[in-house]
Amino acid sequence: MHWFRKSAGCWPGTVAIIGGGDGGVLREVVKYPVSRILMRELDPMVVQASRKYLPQFSRGAFDDSRLEQPIVGDGVAFVASLSRGSLDLLIVDSSDPIRKEARRLFTDEFHHQGSRVLSPHGVYIRQAGSPMLQPQEWLKTYVGMRRSFTGVVVQFPTIPTYIGGLFALVMASCSSPEPPMRLADSIQHDLRYLTSERMVADRKPPKFLRERVRLMQ
Repeated sequence: MHWFRKSAGCWPGTVAIIGGGDGGVLREVVKYPVSRILMRELDPMVVQASRKYLPQFSRGAFDDSRLEQPIVGDGVAFVASLSRGSLDLLIVDSSDPIRKEARRLFTDEFHHQGSRVLSPHGVYIRQAGSPMLQPQEWLKTYVGMRRSFTGVVVQFPTIPTYIGGLFALVMASCSSPEPPMRLADSIQHDLRYLTSERMVADRKPPKFLRERVRLMQ
């Protein structure tokens, strides 16, 4: 979210999360001084089971007063219903497109809707699978998002809880060709993984992926 501090001089006001029913993304978002949080998880059982059996994932984030109801619903329809420029940050934490319900979240149409609803300095970020085990998912996502956004980059964080370890996140902006390279000092003490140095390192893919990224530039 430092991208907003650098580009627009403020924190994002309105954040939308599509998917993320376990509450992990929401847990991280509530650490920041955002104004509104919107969320749509398609399966209500994911939210219910996560809150009951995995409360350590959300750590009370579902009770944050900035989270607006309802949180269960169709994420594709929800984004399409939003007015132009109404979001500062759009996060998609969905299942992989191997699942029928998730495929619409990886389409050019959804990416286009994402660009439509973002504010001038808005950011769209989404998971794009395992580069090790799903080598085409992040490439297709990256290429598709470039059709709708000015700047698109891929981050390759290490996430031990996911099979394969290495993961892909694709980040896009309508106005900036570069992602954030430094975290705001005020938030770093609340984070366990992410640092400014880690953000730079995650932009540097392993050698076997580097050529693929270069060819897509």
